[in-house]
Amino acid sequence: MDKIKEPAPTTRTGESAIISDNPTKNIAQNIGKVKDFWHFYDDTRYENLNEPTVFDGWVVEGGINVLYSDAGKGKSYLLTSLCLKIAKQHKDISVFYIDLDNPVVLPKARNLPAIVRNLDITNFFYINSLFFEDIDKELTKRNMSYKDTKNKLIKFTKLLLDTVPGKVVVVFDSLQNFVNTNEIKEVDTALDFMKQHTDKFTYLFIHHINKIGQFKGLTTIRDKADSFYSIGNVEKEVNGYIQSQIIKADKRRFLTEETITYRYTDIFKYELIDFSVSKEDEIILRIAVNALRAGKQKQKDLIDAISNKINIGRNKIFATLKEFEGRLFTVEIGEKNTKFYALNEKSEILNILRKDLSPTKQSLLDTIRTLEIAYGELSDPIELELAGKVVEYRTFAGIKRDIYKLKPDDVEIILETLSKRYQD
Repeated sequence: MDKIKEPAPTTRTGESAIISDNPTKNIAQNIGKVKDFWHFYDDTRYENLNEPTVFDGWVVEGGINVLYSDAGKGKSYLLTSLCLKIAKQHKDISVFYIDLDNPVVLPKARNLPAIVRNLDITNFFYINSLFFEDIDKELTKRNMSYKDTKNKLIKFTKLLLDTVPGKVVVVFDSLQNFVNTNEIKEVDTALDFMKQHTDKFTYLFIHHINKIGQFKGLTTIRDKADSFYSIGNVEKEVNGYIQSQIIKADKRRFLTEETITYRYTDIFKYELIDFSVSKEDEIILRIAVNALRAGKQKQKDLIDAISNKINIGRNKIFATLKEFEGRLFTVEIGEKNTKFYALNEKSEILNILRKDLSPTKQSLLDTIRTLEIAYGELSDPIELELAGKVVEYRTFAGIKRDIYKLKPDDVEIILETLSKRYQD
């Protein structure tokens, strides 16, 4: 019987089969290959990167941010307010609120156009169906079309990408109106497209919850978000205005906070209040500000101090002080429910009331208030040469906004111009 031959050992070819007798040399060769390919790696590149801006403690710039809750918690209210704040503080950022959820009259009901004009905000745009026909006309005029793009998230993102220079903050209210939140391919496609443009865009989604208290739709929305917050406790006044909201993080990255409390009576009224108080209210508030410069006071003592200086009823003083709680004043509750007032140093109203008007400026302010009552608004814009520059005013609010920085001669020019126009 022939002897069975043992199989010959497999012959290995290729560099990977060669094992060096010198391990150190083998490692050195591999490191050399790494450095040869990855020659461009330089960790100092990270040092030149800026940390992401975080708006209001939770909105990551260049990220996808989600705010969700059940109905009636004030999601739209909060994000509209936040958009105004971002637009006012960052003039180089265009802020868009795209609303497919709320009634078309909501901006009017919340006095939003007047707020934007009074604050001289030119970089905030509230877009709802009222403007969609105009958008289509502009697209046609510019030979642009997104008819092949059925995904509304991609469509609006692409529209802003093509038409708005610089950085953009955009709110989509609410998410389910722009994309089918139960269709994974549709959601993934939209979010992946949006993430390609985070160098330009900061996204905010308003989202709803389902019957068991969880956010609606796929978990991929949460997975791809950079911040994911829900509205918890909400306190409202008797008149229905939101007094405070607490938002809590379900997911957060970078420098975002775990819990944020928003306190305000009516932020829209708050923003308008700069020059819309009555003369009587302004007197009460100015005296209150002076009285509180030394520190907090009991409510009763503060009312006494004001009542001793002016002939205005105590009930009116009480009502005015209460109206400005949480805005001009901070309030503490002591023993036996004693209420203490202090100045809110972050209030813009405070900065205005601390400034004293000259008699001439006061005359201009009184004149404008009278004209507002009589005519409502400027009949036509007025163009003036002030401090060597041509300035155009379209509203009385615009003049009032500048009143503190105007020079005496400029005030006289405006008074004379208004007097000639409305002399009859």
